[in-house]
Amino acid sequence: MHNCINCGKPHEYEYCPWCTQKKVVGRLSFRVFFDDLQDKLIGFDFKFSRTFLDLFYRPATVAKSYIAGNRVRYVGPVGYYFVMLTILVLLITIMDVDMIGYTRNETSFFQQSGLTPEQIEQQESMQGWIYSNFKFASFFFFPFFLFATALLFRKSKFNLLETSVLVLYSLAHSQVFNYFSITIFKFTGISFSGIVTGISMLYTAFFAMDFYRHNKRIHAFIKGLLIYPLGLLFLMIFLLVVLFILVLIFPERMRNFLILT
Repeated sequence: MHNCINCGKPHEYEYCPWCTQKKVVGRLSFRVFFDDLQDKLIGFDFKFSRTFLDLFYRPATVAKSYIAGNRVRYVGPVGYYFVMLTILVLLITIMDVDMIGYTRNETSFFQQSGLTPEQIEQQESMQGWIYSNFKFASFFFFPFFLFATALLFRKSKFNLLETSVLVLYSLAHSQVFNYFSITIFKFTGISFSGIVTGISMLYTAFFAMDFYRHNKRIHAFIKGLLIYPLGLLFLMIFLLVVLFILVLIFPERMRNFLILT
């Protein structure tokens, strides 16, 4: 009988049945460091590749597996979210992508709506800032997309925290389309950012259709298409409320700010 060096419980197995700590541990050596690093890298590599591939064709399986308590088969939604956004930030930084130029075609319709060149430039600058600070912006957008999803599928059996698993996975995996679009823009100058937004909306709708099986598939798909625009609507309402409060608290400063903009 052996007492586990981690949890202290007695057992007679090679690995502790309570915490999986190995029974016999030799003195610390470079081989121990190497084996530990290898196990972690290989383990993460398998989990990440499995998560990445399965999110393309059976995303609900990934999300529901995590909700059911399986923490071994797939990378969790928060970890996957961080990894995919980090890759995007690194891609933008390493290739030194002009994000204002990349998002310019998304604001092309403003040129036909009577806005002044200064207002169009402000719109482009804002979208460029969003892409350049994508980690911050994504965390800012997340609660509004979550609220939109919860509202659209309010009759589902999933609570708000479980719904956040779908939202995190779908937001994170949609960045794959940005990887290709940004790379193409860097080398050709052709931006597909507007198309990427549309594809991301379709992917979110497909995810929702696969996730909410209690709905008719076509109904779930249509509701999924509404997640993105409804989330943006909630964001705009929130910003207007904040602006209104700031005007009440700091009337002079906000008046000067609005005049300048």
